[in-house]
Amino acid sequence: MEECSSLSIDGLNFVGIGKILFETKGAWNIPQLHFLISKEKDTFEAVNLEMQLFSGGKTEDEAIAGLINLTMYHIENVIKNTGFEQFIEDAKSCVLEKYWSKYREIEFTAASKKQDLSNDIEQRIENILKKMIEEEFKRQNLNISDIVEKLLGYPKIMYKQVA
Repeated sequence: MEECSSLSIDGLNFVGIGKILFETKGAWNIPQLHFLISKEKDTFEAVNLEMQLFSGGKTEDEAIAGLINLTMYHIENVIKNTGFEQFIEDAKSCVLEKYWSKYREIEFTAASKKQDLSNDIEQRIENILKKMIEEEFKRQNLNISDIVEKLLGYPKIMYKQVA
């Protein structure tokens, strides 16, 4: 069996976990994507576990919004340039195995108290998406029919803050 080196999580203070859910209308589908949030001093870092993407911010919301944007950009680039097979190869990687282990620990600990993601979707995350959408529409100066079309394509987020 091939040996794999996983990134260390030593010293990281995990403060939340989440999932990004995309509704696609094409011939392919993106499965639920999982993320972890860690905090160091005044900085939050969000990591997409399937795609090995990292985003930082001054707040959890900023880090999550950055990760969503980065993930959407990454999906678009992979589909256009290397093809869907790249997602499958990335998902096989064990480079984030310690992150995955921490995610599962946090999720099962929360589930033992009925506080897992399935039972606790925060309104705050919906507000992040609304803010992102509003900013994008202002930036592109879109009309209402464009807004309706764009809203239907945005991902849903589930997020649980760790106590």
